[in-house]
Amino acid sequence: MSESAKLPKEFTETARPPLDTTLFERIRGSSEGFTRSFRKVAEYVLSHAPEIAFLPAAKVAANVGVSESVVVRFASSLGYAGYPAMQAAAQAIVRSQLSPAARFETLSITATSAPADIYRSAIQQDMDNLFVTVNDVANQTSFPGIVDALSRAGHVYVVGFRGLNCLAGLLSLLLDMTGIGTTLIPHGDASGFQAVRRIRKGDALVAFAFARYTKATAQMVDLARKRDAATVVVCDSVMARAARMADFALQTATVSSSFWNSYTAAVACINAVIAALSAKTRPRVAQTLKEIDAVLPKDQFDYDGSM
Repeated sequence: MSESAKLPKEFTETARPPLDTTLFERIRGSSEGFTRSFRKVAEYVLSHAPEIAFLPAAKVAANVGVSESVVVRFASSLGYAGYPAMQAAAQAIVRSQLSPAARFETLSITATSAPADIYRSAIQQDMDNLFVTVNDVANQTSFPGIVDALSRAGHVYVVGFRGLNCLAGLLSLLLDMTGIGTTLIPHGDASGFQAVRRIRKGDALVAFAFARYTKATAQMVDLARKRDAATVVVCDSVMARAARMADFALQTATVSSSFWNSYTAAVACINAVIAALSAKTRPRVAQTLKEIDAVLPKDQFDYDGSM
């Protein structure tokens, strides 16, 4: 029987998994009856849930190498009314994974874990994040364009809300030290939009977009694009709405041993951007640093003689 015919017996209403089970549980409960094409879709869904939450059926089909009708029938075989319903289930999984409370419950580190083991595990995880990030081919491709856009920008606006304010603040500080006019936008309320309203063609906007994503971040990227400003998004997934809208994206691994994202790789990307900008505009950076040294009040620093 071809896949274009009616569903196999295993996928009749009586054989379908209960509707209150999760997407993953439905797939695993029905996997024995999958055709080769269905199995390919299942493997993709299981390993790309964050992408399924945003991608249309046609794009999923293209990524898997099957027809769009196969993806739609796969969703129906799991008991969903159609692909949008399965996509909603994927979105529910992503939302549950974004909750710090939910992530805390799944941590492998417990009260019986030795502090020394936690120390090694946490740092090793960050090393893994750095390895994944530095070897991301898409990052390597987009990085030169990011450096060029920032070096030519008349003014750079840096967006980072909630916990991402620390990353945005660091980038803003360092961009200013390279001699680039910079405005930090730490809030996505009226004051933030009031500041970013000045963005014009020839400027650039850098936004940090990590789960949980804020709508205001994507809205500011959209505003910058409409005004022909260059847009850069540093993110944990290029499927984030702000990242999909931007001219350039840097995807950083954020897997953490705690309930919060790790920003180690994101900081490394900031350092890489500043290093590249410093090399590209060396005379300007040297002059700016001299000017900063000249105006800093020396009596506010602690020289204890140890040097």
